[in-house]
Amino acid sequence: MKLFGITVLVLLLGAGLFFFYLGHKSSKMDAPDMVSGKLAPCGPKPNCVSSQSDATSEYFVAPLEVSGGEVVQSLVAAIEQTGGVVKMQTAGALQATYASGIFRYVDDVQFSWEAGSANVDVRSASRVGHSDMGANRVRVQALRAALGTN
Repeated sequence: MKLFGITVLVLLLGAGLFFFYLGHKSSKMDAPDMVSGKLAPCGPKPNCVSSQSDATSEYFVAPLEVSGGEVVQSLVAAIEQTGGVVKMQTAGALQATYASGIFRYVDDVQFSWEAGSANVDVRSASRVGHSDMGANRVRVQALRAALGTN
């Protein structure tokens, strides 16, 4: 029985170290670049959502709406309110990162919009792992709520 307990402990420690390694690895990776002025497409893994995906795709989320013409200020406030950090800002695009609680996995959230438009395209994706267990979809919903456009 003692050997079983030691084996379980070693397996749990190994798994924990592996997850911490993945979190560290994700913090060293770069966010995907925009492709021809569009947000990077979601890959084959179910750890990404995007308003530029096909509307019938499992990856699709509706674009965000930002009223009042203050797109950048509204997005920055919503990102900070939901625990993100703005990493890059240009005319018509913004990029932020979010880190998970324990293992510090980094997720990238990207926004793009046309000048004068209230619609903001959004992409939220995990850098590592296969599934995000719906975290990126929930994040976009939290951003939508922070913007006051449920």
